[in-house]
Amino acid sequence: MKISRHAYQRLQQRSLDVKVVRIIEELVPPVYRNQSQQIFLKRKDAIEIAGTIRRLADKVEKAAGTQMILDPCGSTLITVYRNSR
Repeated sequence: MKISRHAYQRLQQRSLDVKVVRIIEELVPPVYRNQSQQIFLKRKDAIEIAGTIRRLADKVEKAAGTQMILDPCGSTLITVYRNSR
């Protein structure tokens, strides 16, 4: 999604991060209302998403040292292993 200059200014005024907006866009489905697509992040959904992100961050930290081997095109994962170095 593109972000207009107006929306970017509002994000800054309201201390919202563009990265957070991108996550919300990916995880919360839009609803057609008042002749526009609207995304509303409910508190319950925000708590659930934040918990999922925390668990994912823990898994990413535990995966440190993992090496992935891809095919020459880079489109297929061939194998994964932990690098002992």
